[in-house]
Amino acid sequence: MNFQNSDFVIAVVGRPAFGEPGLVLVPKLEKQAMWSNLVKPGSSLVGFRTRDLLATIVYFEGNMHHASNLKTFEERAVCAYGRMSTSYPTVAMCADQIDSLEVIGTLTQRGMTIDETPAFKAWVALDKSLQGV
Repeated sequence: MNFQNSDFVIAVVGRPAFGEPGLVLVPKLEKQAMWSNLVKPGSSLVGFRTRDLLATIVYFEGNMHHASNLKTFEERAVCAYGRMSTSYPTVAMCADQIDSLEVIGTLTQRGMTIDETPAFKAWVALDKSLQGV
């Protein structure tokens, strides 16, 4: 199934292997307060759709421990992507209904392409420690 957002089409169903694209996500505007109770507001969220298309598996990175190499949204997204694509054991993951998140782009370990939607801008504005946004 294809997921269209802006001028690109995304088809990521099932866990991507390392090097294959994953989804870059943000909570929809009306869901950001709820997500702010689950993860650090402004965290980078990456994920994939379950095969039955009922849920999204989400991996996140908010740099709670102030690592010097996780200052930007992209650096945090690539970190979460590494965990996701290698099935690394982590508590920094969850599942949610497919309609609570907005797909804003794709990424691999080499970087990402995103559409800076109003939901993206509102989400990253919640984390004053992010650089380059």
